[in-house]
Amino acid sequence: MRIACLSLLALLALGCADPVATRIADARDAGRVPRDLRVTWDDHAAAWGGRRIEVRGDGAVLVTRFRPSMLPASGAPEASLGQESSAGGEVVFRGALDPADLLPLLDLLSELDAWEQRPSRGAAPMDTSRATLRVRVGDAESQVWEYSSDLLTAHRLIRAREALTNLVARARALAVPQPGDVAQPPAAGPAPE
Repeated sequence: MRIACLSLLALLALGCADPVATRIADARDAGRVPRDLRVTWDDHAAAWGGRRIEVRGDGAVLVTRFRPSMLPASGAPEASLGQESSAGGEVVFRGALDPADLLPLLDLLSELDAWEQRPSRGAAPMDTSRATLRVRVGDAESQVWEYSSDLLTAHRLIRAREALTNLVARARALAVPQPGDVAQPPAAGPAPE
């Protein structure tokens, strides 16, 4: 009877696992990045601008810059690359990596429990802009956030940003310039520490 109760509890615990966590764990166990993986860091706020970094399981890397809403868009060089925009942002870099390069990202996402929202460390700051980390695998999706002013002290989601920024740098190093490309300045937003 005791074994049956323990087995039932184990099954219930497994049934309560976050679907993103389960899919990431399965991918780590298989040693393969799911092609439908999408990890997105977004720190843009209307007043401050910012950037969105998206890395996909097929190796695609996309960086979108957002300008502060109080400033008009200009004919700056980054506008020439991005014909498409993402909710008002300008695509400033597209690149590609070998999907195997993303395996350490899966480990980090698991280490950070990137599907688990954690409470803020105190009262809401005056500047309530947030940085979000969204992880999607198939139809399972999670999104967690931290106040931008808490990123350094919490030292959790900023680690995901650093990992994604490093993947962007690797993709930039591998990118082959195409005719007509314009040299791109670094993406806007907080500089990696």
